[in-house]
Amino acid sequence: MVKGVKFWNDKDCYYTQSNNPTEEILRKRSDGPWLVSCGPSAAVACIAAMGFDVEVKTPGKYKPQSEEVLMDFFNDPRNYAALAAARPDTPPDVWHGNEVPQFYPVAVNAVFGVKA
Repeated sequence: MVKGVKFWNDKDCYYTQSNNPTEEILRKRSDGPWLVSCGPSAAVACIAAMGFDVEVKTPGKYKPQSEEVLMDFFNDPRNYAALAAARPDTPPDVWHGNEVPQFYPVAVNAVFGVKA
């Protein structure tokens, strides 16, 4: 629970992850650790508990996972300049963005329009 936010005590308002394509790709192709969406999942859960809409809409019936889209932002080279400005000593083309706390405000604002 995120105590003090709009829906802090309403378990039905908390976002739950039901699929994650990146996790599946890494699981299938890696001998090492592959769980990389815990930070994006936590961020999305906090945003949802605050009452913000985290649903990602597509023209078809597919429903991408919100934490997956947030994770994609970290790994999209088009966003590297904005991420590097947030923490210049940590090149986004080398680091997993989900591991760098200073990258989250940039990503959360760009993906969900929420100030973090």
